Amino acid sequence: MTRAQLFAAIFVAAAALAVAAVRGGWLKRRPRRVRHASLDAQIAADFAPEHRAEARAIVGEVLAHADPEQHTQVWRSLLDGTRGDIARLRRVKPKAIESLARLYRLMGGGPGDAPAASTE
Repeated sequence: MTRAQLFAAIFVAAAALAVAAVRGGWLKRRPRRVRHASLDAQIAADFAPEHRAEARAIVGEVLAHADPEQHTQVWRSLLDGTRGDIARLRRVKPKAIESLARLYRLMGGGPGDAPAASTE
């Protein structure tokens, strides 16, 4: 087999794989996620009706550990990371609470406390 024939065979195989990937669904992208202004609207858009109450309760538990000024940022990042997957939201909850505690510990206070001021 010459180089030209080898190149042609590789090209044909790659084209066949590309067609199979597109038609078989391997390369499908998930639909674009719409961001809503309120927590309840975002939960209603992301989660199935039977999981919305549980999702709201989990997010509420995480928000109880967050600074009130950061609630929007916290619930957005939490829901963006889980993308409507209730099982993933259940798994992420303890890690999110631990991360918030670690963050506030590094900042020098708890939720609602101002960061420790420098004495220099």
